[in-house]
Amino acid sequence: MRWHPLRRCIRRIGYRLAMLRWRLGIETDRDRERVERFERALADLPETDRAIFLTARRDGLSFVEIARRLAIPIPEVQARFAHALEQIARALGD
Repeated sequence: MRWHPLRRCIRRIGYRLAMLRWRLGIETDRDRERVERFERALADLPETDRAIFLTARRDGLSFVEIARRLAIPIPEVQARFAHALEQIARALGD
């Protein structure tokens, strides 16, 4: 079965648009909404919890390094990180 030339052209354009969106990192509306919920959840965290979460995830520091940097006990760092994860997961619906 042969494809109609117009259908083939539309399919090719759709493929190119999908690849362009992927290369440019353009998210779908659902992705944008999820990012907004994440940012709100992060903003709602207590300052110390937010700092611990970002330092661990973004900077890749261990709990020991974070505890030294913030001058707080390691178990407190672990508890605050767990609290931050719970709050973010709840906000994202995971």
